[in-house]
This record gives sequence, C-alpha cells and structure tokens, in this order.
Amino acid sequence: MQWKQRLFDKAILSAMAVATGLALLAVSPGTVCLQAADEDPAKYAFILFDDLTIESVRLPSRPAVRNTVTTERCLDEAVARLRVEADRAVAAAAAAGVPAHLLKPVWLVRCRGDVPHVADRLREVAGDSVHLIASVAHRPPDDGTDGPPVAAGATTMRDCLAAVVDPADDIYETCDRLLASPDPAAEVAAVIADWMAGEFSKTEELT
Repeated sequence: MQWKQRLFDKAILSAMAVATGLALLAVSPGTVCLQAADEDPAKYAFILFDDLTIESVRLPSRPAVRNTVTTERCLDEAVARLRVEADRAVAAAAAAGVPAHLLKPVWLVRCRGDVPHVADRLREVAGDSVHLIASVAHRPPDDGTDGPPVAAGATTMRDCLAAVVDPADDIYETCDRLLASPDPAAEVAAVIADWMAGEFSKTEELT
C-alpha cells in the first residue's frame, strides 16, 4: 500500500519483538533516490560486519537546496539566495566524491500556490542551472467558492482526517495514531515495528 511504502523513505533502525518473543533489529536503508519533493535528499546504506555490528554510511548524492515559500517575501529571499546556496551545496558534494555528471543541484521547493507568480519566478530563476522540483499547496479561499472542500466543524487535523478517510480503513488508524502522538517521529518507528512484527507473525503461521 502507498502509505506503508512511504514509511520506508528514510533510513531506519528499529528494535522489535515478534510473536515468539524473539528480539529483532529491523534495518531499512530507505530509498536510494528522491521519490517526492518533501523527502529528505540525504540517502544512506547499512554495512553489516562479521561481528554483526551495523554501520550507517551516507551515500554521495546529487547536491540539493531546499526552500519553503509561504509569502512573496519568502519567494524573494529564496530566489536571491539560490545561487550562493547552490554553489555551497555543489562544493560540498564534490568534496564528498560525487562525480561531475551528478553535480547539477536539485532545488526542492515547497510553496503556497497563492503567492503571486510563484511558479513563473521559480522556473525563471532555475533555468538550466538546477533541477527544479516544486510542491505547490493551495489554501482554500475564505469565501469557500473554490479550492478543496473543508469539513463543516473541522477544527483540528484529526477532525479533517475523519472527513476524508473512512474510519474503518487501516490508513485511518495509522494516521490518527500519528496525529495524536506528542512525538510523531518516535511514533513512526513504532508503527513500522508493529507492522513488521505482524508480517513476521504471518510468515511463522505459513511455516
């Protein structure tokens, strides 16, 4: 399922206990290339040594510049800083051993669609010097005449979740669990551990 796959976009080490009580350490290196504009561009591999110790090693990867644009002022600042930040990222990548043909940087931009001329300005300044990957979010207008529907009476993200996802669906339980947690990062690891423990249990039943 899509939502389960996205849990493995990052390198993760997770301790767990399966149904038999056996303690396991699950290791997932995550993806080795960007899958989405909001994904961490840092990618890793794990090395397993003869003594069963594990070392996490960052993979040399294409340099990246990240910006979040929520206002016209943010856009001005991002555009003004792009060249300096791109040159800094390229220098760091080259020093890390990234080959020359992979040194053209990626510009990852999360932006509000209601910022004036945001798409045109991003494309113009990017030109051929960077690979532009932009994720645009559109805020529903105040008059409610356009944009995505908002549930009546919805005051929190959990209220909105109930309006767009069937509570009987597995994805609802997982999303609600993450939204309710005071520590979402730790909860993601717990969700993965629970899911993988369930998968190991299914394997044991088959054998």
